[in-house]
Amino acid sequence: MVNPKMQGQPDHYLFVIDTDIYAGNFERQMCAYITGQIGECEVGKENAELARQEIPNEVARLEELIESIPDEHGCHRHVSTFPTHGWFNHGMGGHFRDGQEDEALIHYKQEVEKYQKEVPGKYAEHLRDGIRAECQRKIDEANALTEVQKHPAFMSVAIYFHTIPDRDLIDVMKQRARDIATRGVGLKGFESPVGIEGFRFLEQHTTYKELNL
Repeated sequence: MVNPKMQGQPDHYLFVIDTDIYAGNFERQMCAYITGQIGECEVGKENAELARQEIPNEVARLEELIESIPDEHGCHRHVSTFPTHGWFNHGMGGHFRDGQEDEALIHYKQEVEKYQKEVPGKYAEHLRDGIRAECQRKIDEANALTEVQKHPAFMSVAIYFHTIPDRDLIDVMKQRARDIATRGVGLKGFESPVGIEGFRFLEQHTTYKELNL
């Protein structure tokens, strides 16, 4: 079986904003400020209103091009976090650049020890000895590692489109991304500046391979 999408139109186009911190705390607010669009969760409503006031013509044009996709919970949104080139996550929330494997391994061991030492206190006293022994085993396993585990670092914001915006719209989106990143973006009361490392535009294709039964 041949997937027809492989030969023609991609599933989506992605406007990707690469940043220097985990994007899961601000991707919806950034998308709303850039495009004026929010998902079913309505996160970023205030930022979307700003976009509609500041760039009404561009928002109207983007509304015709942007695409809504379901997240892992079935909530339709126009944006998601996305893996970032040149970065990795060591598995305990630490993000490091390629080339920082030694520092990442040290930090991973520290984070495992810190977390596991806190675990026994969350259990009833009669269970703590067994839990403490299990936690120490996990600390020992981490300390025995000689290479860091590398997982994708979701520090990028991906906005989905069914049609590629023209150059003028892309330039507007880039500028608005820089504006809100500099001012601070995130959950209300927890906004923080975000460093933007670059922009990408990607095609997403889903492929299928038929197996013999």
